[in-house]
Amino acid sequence: MEKTLERQILEMIIDRLDLEDVDVENFDYDQQIFATEECEGLGLDSVDSLEIVVGLKKDFDVVVDEDEMDAFKSINTLAEYVRTKQAEGKELVGAGAE
Repeated sequence: MEKTLERQILEMIIDRLDLEDVDVENFDYDQQIFATEECEGLGLDSVDSLEIVVGLKKDFDVVVDEDEMDAFKSINTLAEYVRTKQAEGKELVGAGAE
């Protein structure tokens, strides 16, 4: 069975940030990534976000723009962002071939 994009992103974050206490099998993909006053989320901070940005570029060939950091709300929003960026990249490649 092929892993979902959400699962791939979660595993990339776990690996890059050495998160040992995340239950991958029962993870809520709508859970917040970063800690706020209302929610602990994964407990990540802004330094961790830089590592995630590097991982997205390396593993998914996606460059995150500074003004698009709202995609980092949850694994689901991040996966949707990656799908959109990858689709935009394919459209640009297709347009260049004409």
